[in-house]
Amino acid sequence: MQSVNADVAMEAAKAVRLARSLDEDQHARRRALLLLKAALMCPQLQPDIVTELASALRAMAAATVIVAPQTRHRTTAVYFDTFGTDNRIPILELYRKVTNVMPSASGALWRDYGILAHALGQHSESLVAIQRACALSPHDVASWSALEDLRRDTVDRWHFRMLNDRERNYAYHNALQVAVRSRKSCKAGATSSNASSGNCTDVSVLDVGAGTGLLCAFAATAGATVAVGCEMHEILSQIGNDC
Repeated sequence: MQSVNADVAMEAAKAVRLARSLDEDQHARRRALLLLKAALMCPQLQPDIVTELASALRAMAAATVIVAPQTRHRTTAVYFDTFGTDNRIPILELYRKVTNVMPSASGALWRDYGILAHALGQHSESLVAIQRACALSPHDVASWSALEDLRRDTVDRWHFRMLNDRERNYAYHNALQVAVRSRKSCKAGATSSNASSGNCTDVSVLDVGAGTGLLCAFAATAGATVAVGCEMHEILSQIGNDC
């Protein structure tokens, strides 16, 4: 951790004292900015103030009004202080700044960041933040619950019905068994001149729009040498990788 000169350390300590003198609910924004200033000026203070900083940001998020309720992905956050002043501050930007300065800050701070990003429709950003929270605090039930909430809210309902359609799944499973095995048989019977370029029994499967990777799993169990799934939905892709 970098060292700072005495004047800078004193200025950072002064910012912390001022932040602690302010009411947490009425001055959450100012408290957060002062604590962030101290963290930037004097990294040695970060472990001592990270809990207070997380609390100040949480108070700000609690006072955040989500606008555009008729849209599925809500994108506008308005922060009102206790005096009714409309402070259109980029609270998500503040979380980004804090976690950039203190990447190993605390699981709770990353969790709150991810929950807010989820509420604002920033699902990819939310996923990264909540997964970081789970890594930093693996026994924190609230972080794992936030991750499940994100996955549930961002995956269309029809996908669950499809995954639970046994008749469909059995049909795909059986079709892949036949296709992969017949392809391996055809390659195994290829002439030696054709087989010289590589393993004649290798079979590769590509699933475009793979979702959670169910069909890739079917292809692998059928004997495919390589099964690759392509999925643009980050949450589904992550679930597939986890499985």
